[in-house]
Amino acid sequence: MSDDDDKSITRRNFLKASVMFSGTLALSGCTGIFSLRTYNNSCSYDNYSSTEDIRKINFAYLNAADLRGNTDNIWAIISRDKALFRAKYLAKIMHDNDIDVLCLSEVDYKGTAKTGGLNQPETIAKALGHPYNYAVFDQYFKSAAWTTGNAVISRHPMKALHRHIFGTRYGIFGRLRHVFKDFIHVSIKVGKRRLDTIVNHFDDSFIDIRMEEVKDLMDYVSRLYYSDPERYIVSPGDYNSRHSSKPIRKILSYNILHAPPKNFGMYTYQAHKPVKDIDHIFATENLSITNYRTFHYPYSDHLGLMCTLEFKDA
Repeated sequence: MSDDDDKSITRRNFLKASVMFSGTLALSGCTGIFSLRTYNNSCSYDNYSSTEDIRKINFAYLNAADLRGNTDNIWAIISRDKALFRAKYLAKIMHDNDIDVLCLSEVDYKGTAKTGGLNQPETIAKALGHPYNYAVFDQYFKSAAWTTGNAVISRHPMKALHRHIFGTRYGIFGRLRHVFKDFIHVSIKVGKRRLDTIVNHFDDSFIDIRMEEVKDLMDYVSRLYYSDPERYIVSPGDYNSRHSSKPIRKILSYNILHAPPKNFGMYTYQAHKPVKDIDHIFATENLSITNYRTFHYPYSDHLGLMCTLEFKDA
């Protein structure tokens, strides 16, 4: 493998085997929900209107690795009680750091046998409590025994706008090639402004696959940006690519998304002794990324990322 092809492919092989074993060859049969949940009778995105001039928010991203800890063993099982404790522990970290928006990859949903059947993102959202009243759930892979995907949890009103599952134009085998990875587009109303948040998860094996994903992602981001160059866009994710790699260089070459001015390339994988920088946060120039740092969550094989996002308009 090249320097870019640097993560274990255990999860890839297990996902492929799961689909083939279950006989799920219909694309709709292995994709779950992409939807918003609201809590505590909170105001909906469409009904929310504000003139509040919120200039800064605290923002976080974590590949949660199903809350199973720092392990490459895809067969490792945790009980529902352990999953519950670990979900609440992550909520506490977010509380302690006054995080406004938390983006997650590799979280398991209700019914997943290897993590006790717990709906992890909903448990985290409920543990955070008010005012974290909004959660977007993205189940990019769904089967009888394992449902997994991304999530966004926010203090501010959100709307689930778009999900792009890589490889869909080639049918089920295209999805298998990309191991069901995707990106999602969520709009967040932060006072009088709107933050377009695109949570991304690239393939972890071959660079040619990731380059296809770069094209899909940046085609979408480009359309979004050129429809309104004043948009605030942030794109956190597990890019499975180092900061100097071909996929990241290609993303930055569009001159739409920009890297943090300080600490870009911090190691995030493996968590116990990180030697690879594969998780990143990018943003348009009208968003300033400051206080960019890692954080340790002991039940993932990744370090998480935190930063302050500041709106730079006059």
